[in-house]
Amino acid sequence: MNGAERNEVIEVAAYWATRLDSDECSPADRAAFEKWRAKVPEHAAAFEKVEASLSAVYRQIDDPDLMAYAAQVTTGAPRRVWSDVWAGLAGVAASIVLIAVAAFIASLVFTPEDAVLKDTIPENTAGLAEGAAVYRTQVGERSTVTLADGSEVTLNTDTGLRVEFSARERRLQLSRGQAFFKVENDATRPFVVEAGHKRVVAIGTAFDVRFDTADQVQITLVEGRIAVDNRIDKGLPDALAEAAPRIELSPGQQMLAALDARPSVIEADIEKVTSWSEGRIVFDNDRLRDAVAEVNRYTATPIVLDEDSRLDAIRVGGVFRTGRQETFLLALETLHPIGIEKRAGATRLVWRE
Repeated sequence: MNGAERNEVIEVAAYWATRLDSDECSPADRAAFEKWRAKVPEHAAAFEKVEASLSAVYRQIDDPDLMAYAAQVTTGAPRRVWSDVWAGLAGVAASIVLIAVAAFIASLVFTPEDAVLKDTIPENTAGLAEGAAVYRTQVGERSTVTLADGSEVTLNTDTGLRVEFSARERRLQLSRGQAFFKVENDATRPFVVEAGHKRVVAIGTAFDVRFDTADQVQITLVEGRIAVDNRIDKGLPDALAEAAPRIELSPGQQMLAALDARPSVIEADIEKVTSWSEGRIVFDNDRLRDAVAEVNRYTATPIVLDEDSRLDAIRVGGVFRTGRQETFLLALETLHPIGIEKRAGATRLVWRE
């Protein structure tokens, strides 16, 4: 069992530890747990470790450092005092607090071996302009790059980025995926990020850019100041180009832009948008289909939803580790009328009668 598999077993064991301690736990849940624990010796050993850690947490429940760390882990969950969270587990029906607690226990049991976080070096730069480099991450990988000017870029799963600095500007092209930029101030050289049909101009700031394959661009400003305008080389319809001049964002704002529609600016949940940079996905009453699509970004084995309208009514909450598909599936199966079927190299979710 490699490090990633061992971490996943620990997280599933943490989930069962919290589920079994809840009044919501049914006989079917207990039967499913016993089946899981008996499957291989590693499952039973992981559950024993989690139980021991859980006892330690109860003994130190009022420790301020513990509560502060728990609050950090449960980002995206209701803002309640940690001891109240534990006391309220018996009545929880949604998965937000339950999965957050499981993730917290798992973090106490082992030192994470983050197999997806790696140092990225430029690919072969033959044929590129002087000073240019291309960085890429594969599905499930996450990487942080420090650029020549001291700026820092974190690349999410399946992301491609070209960097080219000159005496006049710092230009970056996000060909796909998502990246978080922490920009060093340089008044003489603007920091320009191009993604699809949009162009972001920053000074000293921090912002997130996500570029989906359907030419959907999402730009979220965390701090500082940025301006967003159109790339004239992307062939926007004239009406849209004229209707979408340069837009300046304030911290906490997010621009959503598609090639065939006018951009919109909304207030963003910054912690939710940037949680991927810490290896987490936060769901807060998200549609099941949207949650599945997000989880699929981090794995080569996709989850497929059955074409059943009843699934569209399901909403998902919780804090999950990226790339930990089994924990996500276990939560869905336990808390919702969802069945899991393995078909042709994919995992299919169906309505459970």
